[in-house]
Amino acid sequence: MSRPDGGGEVRLRQVQYEHVVCPVFLLKQPLGGYYITNITDDGFPFTTAIEMTALVDRSAFDGKTLVYLPRYLADDDPCLEWEDADLCSVFFSALRRMYPGLNEGDIVASTVARARCVFPVTTMNYSADLMPKTQTSVNGLFIANSAQIPNGTMNVNELVGLADRKTQEISKS
Repeated sequence: MSRPDGGGEVRLRQVQYEHVVCPVFLLKQPLGGYYITNITDDGFPFTTAIEMTALVDRSAFDGKTLVYLPRYLADDDPCLEWEDADLCSVFFSALRRMYPGLNEGDIVASTVARARCVFPVTTMNYSADLMPKTQTSVNGLFIANSAQIPNGTMNVNELVGLADRKTQEISKS
């Protein structure tokens, strides 16, 4: 049984999202030993350098270093359409500016992860006016996604917390 927008499908369709492209590098050497380095300089194509092996033992990667370089993007950002090789080249060149000791020969492997609709763009009154409800107009069909995290950062803790809250909410209905 359907309810006319009782579940907030209009809200769900109106949520604007940021997308992400994320070149990933397996390197022969570590960077600076920091798990996360946030970048505020507009001269870099990525917003964060994540050196996963500062948190996870490098032996899990055969002694290599795993680095993620995410960039969050609006719908109209041309970077969404770049070829993987171009993204890797531009992002690695910028990483070398941060870590001048790096060179192309340090790259063991690289790839690019991409995802659309990753993180909602929250605006004034987002929670009241746009945040999607858990119950949809389809009886017994519920949603839980990042659009329901209005006041947090997109991280594992936030997602696990959302899943816990929504599980409790659904089980009471």
